[in-house]
Amino acid sequence: MKKGAFLVFGIVIFILMKNEEEKNTPQNISGDFWDELPNLVKQLIDESIEQSIKGNVRPHEEVIAELKKMDNIA
Repeated sequence: MKKGAFLVFGIVIFILMKNEEEKNTPQNISGDFWDELPNLVKQLIDESIEQSIKGNVRPHEEVIAELKKMDNIA
């Protein structure tokens, strides 16, 4: 997987984390969240796990720094 694919995965995770705050209220928690994920997100997660097993990873700090540059966050 190329650098861009990791960036896409990072962006997906970033968006999911932002939305997770709204979903984690007691009335919104139900069952396994995996079933509620879009197929594209599931595919990206599966591909990322495969790449991680192969050792194709980047430090969290590097990914977050790149995301912040893209989103113009200091």
